[in-house]
Amino acid sequence: GYAHVRFSGESEAHLRFDGVSVRDLAAHLSSRALPLQGTAQGTLTVRWPELAVTRASGAFAVRITPPGAPTADSLPVRGTLEMTVSPQALVVKSSALNIGRSMAIVSGIVRWRGDLDLTFRVHSEEMSEQQRLLEAYGYRLRTLTHGLVPQLSGTADYHLRLMRRGNEYAISGEGEMSGLSMAGERIRSLRARFAYARGQWQIEEARAIWETGAQAELALETTSENGFAVRGRLQRVNLEHWLKAVNLDLPLSGKLSGEIALSGLPGIPTGTARLTLEDGTLFLLERPAPFRRLAGSFRLAPPHYEIHDVRLDLGFGTMTLSGSLRTDDGAYALRMRAEDVDLAALLRRTMGRTLDIGGRLALALSGEGTISEPRLSGELRVREFSIAGRPAGEIVAELKTREGHLLIPITATLFGQTQTLLGTLDLTDPALTLDVRARFEELSLTPYFRLARRLSEWRGAMSGALHLEWPLGARDARTGARPQADLATDVRATLTLSSLNLAINEYALQARRPFALHLRGQTLKIEPVALVGENTSLDLSGTIDLGEVLGGRSRSGHELDVNGSVDLRLLRGLYPGLFASGRAMIRASLRGSFEEPRLSGLMEIEDLALRVLDWPVALTHGQGRIRFTASQALIENLRAQANGGDVTVSGGLLLRNLRADQWRIAIRSEAVVLTYPRGLRSIVDGVLTLQGNRQLQILS
Repeated sequence: GYAHVRFSGESEAHLRFDGVSVRDLAAHLSSRALPLQGTAQGTLTVRWPELAVTRASGAFAVRITPPGAPTADSLPVRGTLEMTVSPQALVVKSSALNIGRSMAIVSGIVRWRGDLDLTFRVHSEEMSEQQRLLEAYGYRLRTLTHGLVPQLSGTADYHLRLMRRGNEYAISGEGEMSGLSMAGERIRSLRARFAYARGQWQIEEARAIWETGAQAELALETTSENGFAVRGRLQRVNLEHWLKAVNLDLPLSGKLSGEIALSGLPGIPTGTARLTLEDGTLFLLERPAPFRRLAGSFRLAPPHYEIHDVRLDLGFGTMTLSGSLRTDDGAYALRMRAEDVDLAALLRRTMGRTLDIGGRLALALSGEGTISEPRLSGELRVREFSIAGRPAGEIVAELKTREGHLLIPITATLFGQTQTLLGTLDLTDPALTLDVRARFEELSLTPYFRLARRLSEWRGAMSGALHLEWPLGARDARTGARPQADLATDVRATLTLSSLNLAINEYALQARRPFALHLRGQTLKIEPVALVGENTSLDLSGTIDLGEVLGGRSRSGHELDVNGSVDLRLLRGLYPGLFASGRAMIRASLRGSFEEPRLSGLMEIEDLALRVLDWPVALTHGQGRIRFTASQALIENLRAQANGGDVTVSGGLLLRNLRADQWRIAIRSEAVVLTYPRGLRSIVDGVLTLQGNRQLQILS
């Protein structure tokens, strides 16, 4: 270009430039290396009086063109800028710039000493490019939003004002965004007014609508020192995602609605909240329990926390809770009630499987004190208690504390019998082990036998003691988390029987000496027990794997041994229409699992007499042997007399779950007298073969 300098009058200069790097120009104006790419060309016309060039004024016109092949690490820039020059600043008139996939209308002033006051009206098709510019200025988005918005995305329309005074920047404006992800959920629309100055963000009149239909009307304020504060209304916001975003660990999930006014996030919050949580899940003893609605008020003023009128609708009952806690000295106050809770559903939620136990549970619990010296009192009552669908009675438990222990005297009135038990919970023990002890004196077993159809003819009584230990709060020593296994597998129990008397129809059995049953995890250990009766002396010992019964898997399997002699009159107790006598010598063992049991051993039969009600044939003087091999039962030459003749039985059965699944049995008869139908007398010689399974049988 050229310049005319006049010693009197007006001087002027006309300059033309071309090929100026936008990256270099932005670095000069902002003192930052911004990821911009393009070249600028334009003209500068200025005038000044005489030699006073610092008083120059004029016009500055710039046209920016993008590179022919932009690099991946930079944003291409194109557009025009129209500016006026004054002795104090560069004034940007309405100018249009396209930066990447964003378009900005820029106006404002850039002072020569470095201060800025610029206004931008922006439409962006990809907000991730805006994040690149923001972070190039030194502002990390994750830090600014405390992790709530880790990355910008989607589209936006906004206008903002950027100001710089000395080394401090300030931003203000308003706009609308869509496609943004906040707290792990994609937002359909977000409108807000915002401002930033001196390390503090303020967002007002923010209205967010998520793609899930959740909504929020919020005002947020953040500082670099104290996290952020939030106040406003929520409607069906996903609680689990927000808890993760602010690093809070609560055993809750669901759709959150209500009003909040909290500060100090994402650390320990302070403030108030009145909330409703719907269609959620509460973890009871580490097991998920879905609920319909949880509503209440909360006040957080660390170290003091309060909850008021929290009501939990589990779908199978309701619970209410109020109280307070101080985290500095552990002082607390508590009021809790549960009304008309379905016991079967509660056990299914907490135990992870269905138990054939029912009833309606009510709980009232209150107390105050400190965590180290708790004081509690209350009552738990189960009415309409049932077992296997049959009414059983009522259970009442009193709750009271003494010297750091929760004492639970229990009175159970079941099937007309009243038993007392004492439960103890050490509240200072991290494992929270529930200890239950009870003594039984001639407790009738008859009503419990009647719960099983096959045992309905059995009677009995026992005396002894029960000791049970259940660590409700046991956790992994390395991770501090509860194992995922069923809670019931942690139970340890011992039942010591001083006497056991049974009567099967008219046949009596009793334990020869005291014995004990031990439950450790999922394994039931049976101490050697001797059952004796007329012509019966049976020894039983070993272990039973209850894993499948407890809803899990078998681990070690059964190891049960049975030896001795049995009076066959016992069969009448299992099959009411069967009349039997005789004796069987048994040497057998049970291995495997409930799903695949394996029975092996021998049963030698002596002097068998067998008659089935309404059958025309009766057996007497039977002798023989049955051999069990894993899944088979082989009949080895069973001989008997039948209606004056002789019968020989041989063959075998294929067992599944200790029940006959397939069979082939040959019956040879000689001179067997049949009176069937009534009035017809026959003498039968021959061989009958019965084969088949439970669905189809063939007699030939």
